[in-house]
Amino acid sequence: MRLFKTIPLLIIPGGIYNLLALLESHSGAIIEERGIPIPLPHNVDILYSVGDFITTIAIVLLFFEIVKSTSVANLSIVEHIVSTFVFSIFMAELMLAPELTGTPTFVFLMLMSFIDVIAGFTITITAARRDFNINN
Repeated sequence: MRLFKTIPLLIIPGGIYNLLALLESHSGAIIEERGIPIPLPHNVDILYSVGDFITTIAIVLLFFEIVKSTSVANLSIVEHIVSTFVFSIFMAELMLAPELTGTPTFVFLMLMSFIDVIAGFTITITAARRDFNINN
């Protein structure tokens, strides 16, 4: 269970994106191609792409990441370091492989990873400051 708490959940949509991007380089535009209709009231459909689904999953996982960052246990520092490493991987991929990562979906995933890093450190510092003030 402790291992689950240290692994950033945004690895999941990032891994799915990378897998599909590698497949896309051989078979066409999988990620950004519109075509999955989601029905709405009044007979209106939203055409979702696979990238939209990945982004939706990442937003939900970002919520859980922020909830995980409220913990002030010793493992939270390790989780913050690993989250920073994941963000660094996203940045490196964007710089080194723009043909695979040059989509809005990837940019959104990278931004969510950045928000995860900043929120984690901010929440931890705020909680530590509050704990420090209570003990004095």
